[in-house]
Amino acid sequence: MGMPYPEDRARARMDKGEQPYKDAKEAVAEERVELEREAPPFDAATRRRTPEQETELQEQRIEKRLSDIGDAAKHHDEE
Repeated sequence: MGMPYPEDRARARMDKGEQPYKDAKEAVAEERVELEREAPPFDAATRRRTPEQETELQEQRIEKRLSDIGDAAKHHDEE
């Protein structure tokens, strides 16, 4: 939850200490690394794709993602 006023943030740090802020910063950094790892590489091959190739690639990614979601939902329903 964001704090609307800077003095609230300073007061919260005095009350709670620095650890919650360090934990949140670490979690955001880990999430960013994971997103960068999952992101498709941007290289010369990416720039040479035609719009049709890009559309086909996106459709393949969507199908894979939807099947992953469906598998996860089935697994969740079985539990």
